[in-house]
Amino acid sequence: MKVAVGKVLDRLAAEEMCFGALFLTYAFDPSFFENHVLRAVLRLSSDPVEQPTRYHDEALASLQVTPIAVIADAGVRQGGRRLAYDLLDVSARVFHSKLAILLYEGFARVHVGSGNLTSAGYGSNAELFLTLDLRYDIQSEAQTLHELVGCIERASAFARRRGTQLHLFMEEFERRLPGRTGDVDSSVACLDSTLDSCILDQALALLPADAVIERVGIMAPFFERDDRAAAESLDSVFGRLYQLAGPSAHLDVGVLWENPAVRPQSHTTRIADGLGRLWGWLGKDEAGNEAVTYLVPTKVARTRLHGLDAHAERQSWPLKGIEAALAKQTLWPLEQPRAYAPPAALESARAAFESMQVWLHPTTQLVDGRLVYRPLHAKLLVLAYETAGRSETLVVVGSANASRKALLLTTAQTGNVELCFAQKVEGSLALDDIAPDLVACPHLAVSVHEREFPDLGPNYALAVLDAVYDAAARTLVVEWTQAVVLPAWSLTYRDAIVASGVGAPTQATVINEFDLHRSSAELTLIVGDFACAIPILVSDLVALPVGPGEGLLGLYELLLLLGRRLGRERLEHLTQQRLVAGSDSDAPLDELFGLGFGPTDVFKAWWSVAAELAHPETSVAAFRLGIDGSLGLRAVWKRMLEAAATEAFSRDTIWFYGAELLRELSTVHLPDDDASDKKRGYLDGFVEQLQSDLDTLVSDSPPRAWLAQVRSFYGVQS
Repeated sequence: MKVAVGKVLDRLAAEEMCFGALFLTYAFDPSFFENHVLRAVLRLSSDPVEQPTRYHDEALASLQVTPIAVIADAGVRQGGRRLAYDLLDVSARVFHSKLAILLYEGFARVHVGSGNLTSAGYGSNAELFLTLDLRYDIQSEAQTLHELVGCIERASAFARRRGTQLHLFMEEFERRLPGRTGDVDSSVACLDSTLDSCILDQALALLPADAVIERVGIMAPFFERDDRAAAESLDSVFGRLYQLAGPSAHLDVGVLWENPAVRPQSHTTRIADGLGRLWGWLGKDEAGNEAVTYLVPTKVARTRLHGLDAHAERQSWPLKGIEAALAKQTLWPLEQPRAYAPPAALESARAAFESMQVWLHPTTQLVDGRLVYRPLHAKLLVLAYETAGRSETLVVVGSANASRKALLLTTAQTGNVELCFAQKVEGSLALDDIAPDLVACPHLAVSVHEREFPDLGPNYALAVLDAVYDAAARTLVVEWTQAVVLPAWSLTYRDAIVASGVGAPTQATVINEFDLHRSSAELTLIVGDFACAIPILVSDLVALPVGPGEGLLGLYELLLLLGRRLGRERLEHLTQQRLVAGSDSDAPLDELFGLGFGPTDVFKAWWSVAAELAHPETSVAAFRLGIDGSLGLRAVWKRMLEAAATEAFSRDTIWFYGAELLRELSTVHLPDDDASDKKRGYLDGFVEQLQSDLDTLVSDSPPRAWLAQVRSFYGVQS
């Protein structure tokens, strides 16, 4: 099994257009997500720090055509959200799944692992992910994607609000999947705690009927505490593993090592006085950089030192080299390793299994000669077994810690929402085959502690069920629940109080004339000293304007933009110049394109839009945006009707432009597929309105003999 070492962000997205993405996470940092993850997924070119305004507008324009949704645990998500993707939270269960799924033209890229959507989860922690590119047109891979659809639907059912982008993502996902063709063997299996059996039972069901488990390996940060009363029974994780594997099986336990020393410590300890302890030895790696290796001396012979290396392999070293390292103080005894694990559960496992090896993952390491802080957060379950005379290993990677709520309970039994992938590989693998940074240490030499967690206090954000913004109506509606006792409170947006009261309101709070600013997409609920972030969900992203000057764009600017004759950023600058120009408001544009605009500008806009709508790679979301967006066809046609009403242009001229648009849209050819059915519905709706408006434009005109012939030429119904 090949394990690559690298940064998650470097492998997150493919070098092509993404059609939608969904993220499941426990902890969530919106600033990290927006500045790094979204930048990679949406392939944004602006810098979020140096060009925050441009970055926001570029990101929002991409979000309007690429549905993005995040589901996180309600208790640990952070504030600071600025962009209008779906942020949904779960409070009824501990929502602990970690999944990223990105939709591309021919495949979906899936990441299942241990890392949260934070800078630590995607950066500084030691995490473990299984990354797969699963094609829609390969049955076995499509089968895995169908299983993921079920996982997502069951997990999202726990969300406190429904959102809009999640629905669009699921529509896009399911449109790309072929129909199910019955049971097909796939290379990986989804283990999901929302099913009828727990994750551990689902994993064991994958083993052959004649499998004899010879080695069990489990690694986790053990941040969740086991019930101490169950630690010594078969209701604990170790107890269940012992029951299934039997007393002759070997147990490997990987834990976080809190206090490794990676620099030599001054000491006077003789090697003979430090037998059975963990020692560090500073040397050089193959590249010539400083590196620390670890060993456990067990016996001093006449010319050699015998012991165990970091992989628990028996080794011996020349005694002269050992004495020289002692003299140089590059070999030193480490203070007793401090590890975090449930002591009672670990002690019961040591007593039950015939043999047990503790593996330490050092929190600080020397990497390429540099001191790196990399605490363990990876979760791994390894079951090595014999079947039909050959060795195989079941490897389980995902979000589940070594706790009952993660591995032994389903969500129906109040267990966590967890997601793992399981894969069978040839040969017998141990923990250190997959996580080579682990250091073997005798269990008696380790000081085991259970980590204590501070009380986070009440989460008053749960008093708000939903906060939905209607961009077209400019209204924000906040829904409340009476299930949370709420003292005196105030609701703020960008430090301005928009509502306040005592107790949760029994009616929805409606805030009119509300504008969503680019600096924030969340409210803040303030209760005493507590400030809770409340995500604002946008009911329809298509209706949300991009950029500060779009409401100021005239008909000429919109046509230039649709005709791809002017970029959005340049047009925004010219719009500001137009405001300064006063009465000669079109002067900046006239300097570029000549005096005024004529039919050619209109026709180029219609041709450009029709070509984009007909392009096979235009997503359903992008298709709708081209018609219904604030810069789409409907907005331009509305401006034309306004120009006719104010007599800025004659009704006949506007009718002629509309008829040309109708004729151009009739040339848009869409293939026969599910996506095209959705697109055709949007197009037909606009065409129907356009035909009605054309009839209205000429209905009050006096009879003209030539008009019937022109209407017939354009195919406009009388």
